[in-house]
Amino acid sequence: MKDSVPVLPNLYFAKSGKYTYARTYRNVWAPKKNGTGKAAVKRDIKKVGRIDNSDGIGVINFDKDFYELHPEFKNYIVTRMVGEDDKKFVLQIRRKDNNEALKEDFIKAQSIGASTVIQKLVERIPLLKSLKATFPDSWELILSFAIYMVMEPDAKAERFSIFAQEVKLPYKGNFYPSKVTRLLQSITDSEIKEFFQDYLRRLTTGKHLSTQRFWAIDSTSISTYAKLLEAKYGKNKQDEDLPQLNVMYLTDAESGLPLFYQHFNGSIPDMASCVSVFEMLLNLGAHSFVAVADRGFFSESNMKMIMDKGYHFVMCVPFERCSSYQKAINEAQLAMTRDNLYSLRCDQEIYTCKERITIGKRKAYVHVFFNKRAAGDQASYYQKRLKQVEKDYLECKTLTPENVQFMLNNFVHDENGVFQVVDKRLVLNKAVFQQTINNCGIFLTISDSVKHAEIAFLAYKARQRIEDNFKYLKDRMKMRRLRVSTEESLDGKCFIQFLATTIYSLLEGELLRVKRSKNYTPSMLPHHSVGSILDELRGIRETFFSKNNAYVVNPISKKQRDCLALFRVKQPVSHYEEGLTHVNEVTDAPKPHGDGLK
Repeated sequence: MKDSVPVLPNLYFAKSGKYTYARTYRNVWAPKKNGTGKAAVKRDIKKVGRIDNSDGIGVINFDKDFYELHPEFKNYIVTRMVGEDDKKFVLQIRRKDNNEALKEDFIKAQSIGASTVIQKLVERIPLLKSLKATFPDSWELILSFAIYMVMEPDAKAERFSIFAQEVKLPYKGNFYPSKVTRLLQSITDSEIKEFFQDYLRRLTTGKHLSTQRFWAIDSTSISTYAKLLEAKYGKNKQDEDLPQLNVMYLTDAESGLPLFYQHFNGSIPDMASCVSVFEMLLNLGAHSFVAVADRGFFSESNMKMIMDKGYHFVMCVPFERCSSYQKAINEAQLAMTRDNLYSLRCDQEIYTCKERITIGKRKAYVHVFFNKRAAGDQASYYQKRLKQVEKDYLECKTLTPENVQFMLNNFVHDENGVFQVVDKRLVLNKAVFQQTINNCGIFLTISDSVKHAEIAFLAYKARQRIEDNFKYLKDRMKMRRLRVSTEESLDGKCFIQFLATTIYSLLEGELLRVKRSKNYTPSMLPHHSVGSILDELRGIRETFFSKNNAYVVNPISKKQRDCLALFRVKQPVSHYEEGLTHVNEVTDAPKPHGDGLK
């Protein structure tokens, strides 16, 4: 016959710092303060043990006094865990095995290479300090989940607990699926804004960014099946017939480091969302940068607004809007026939117009660039499109709104929009055709502060790094679909995605640093992609022995050493941590031949 399990006294648990304390109490009935009856009140509260984490899940290490009062528990282990419904905590009481010590010994083998590199990179920028300042109780779990999203291309939340068993992460507590959900729901929009306020302040006041601050701004759409308030139909950049969220990103053009993001209603176009983003940046304290914007943000009102807010800009003019600056183009084309204006750094002809244009009450520079190779491609594309829309129209096919507008711009029509047809062909607007052909290969930027065309072009070219960030987000981290089903988890999921994108851009930045060095040869790199390097680093493993608090690192290959050197991270070595809190408290580590582990 089995022994009966002893009954625990009344226990309740309270988190304090890194621990969760177990306390006994006695319930008594006491009058309510409002005099409407009586209620149960805790009396004779006493601490009797603790769980060595702030989550309140794990083995309860009872105090000596508890065992003196309840000796029947000396041969039992009490564990607090989440019940089968994944919502309520339960206490599991089990008898120790005959050979089981009072505190269980364990051996844990985990991968440490990739996660160690990531943590070292994050420590080099203010991100970790801002994360700790804003999320003092949950930063370890937040960072661990971001590392998971970087290392696992198909980062589903339900697989996080399996990943955490295999990889050493900043968070040391237990993992279970509902914990991730609760984490995402706990991250509020206000906390995210506080994080960015602190992060941008540390970035701009420290020496983490170039003194010439060109910050690229752009947006992307993320499709979703979830019924979210901000998920609306709009211009989907993935050409999918689904509701979407639009996400605006701000990235340092030189380093590619993501600086800020904001998600908004999927039906709002880039041009309209620009104002609110700059207002938000102004109130977050981000100052002294030049916004580098693509053609999707081009409008005089946007340029005027950016200047009015105290910022500067370099704005690309869409090709179809270049004719609005025909005077500047004519001036540049004439100058290019009279002198060799070719720039080796830009690999094309460049020119800054003598006369500045007026935007609001201020003046701005117009920079004109001409690329002969691009001119031929643009001319061919333009002529091909003219023929295609003409063919579709005459065959009575349905045209998209963009193609209808293209026809109105390029073919002769009356005031009612009826096109003129002669000999079964549409009549071409020859003046528009000639001007468009002449302007092929022309590229324009406008800036209120950048005087030199070469600097404006290189700043615009560098904004390609923001496109790389979107590629990491959608391809590496599988965010072509927003995998979040509830409104409460949306802010948290987007924030951790931002952190993961930042980490990946840091990894990619170190790779580009080597590739752009003067003496670079392909043999200098152990691998040529971040994904392959992470896979190589993942093979570096460490075994932890709780009995004597020892860490033993497996042999490291040459390629693994080269990967660590690429990121300027020291090679991990076996060691013994004397001051580390661990399950079994020991005073001495094994010392073979009188020496400790080196």
